[in-house]
Amino acid sequence: MPRAGAIAVGDSFVTGHPISGIPGPQMLHPTYPTDPAAALAGLQNLAGAEASVVLPGHGHALRMPLADAHAEIA
Repeated sequence: MPRAGAIAVGDSFVTGHPISGIPGPQMLHPTYPTDPAAALAGLQNLAGAEASVVLPGHGHALRMPLADAHAEIA
């Protein structure tokens, strides 16, 4: 969604989930079968994206650059 300045990251990371109870950028809770290393690597592929709104698979949208959200997780 480049024209809107937004990027959807799916479950590469989330900004909240009822199981974790923690707000903000984070990996999906370990209860779910995910590969955190693969998710972080996938985010690296998106690192150059010019987006000021990040749309995660779970939780609220973030109004921050994707690189800043990624830095909070890594």
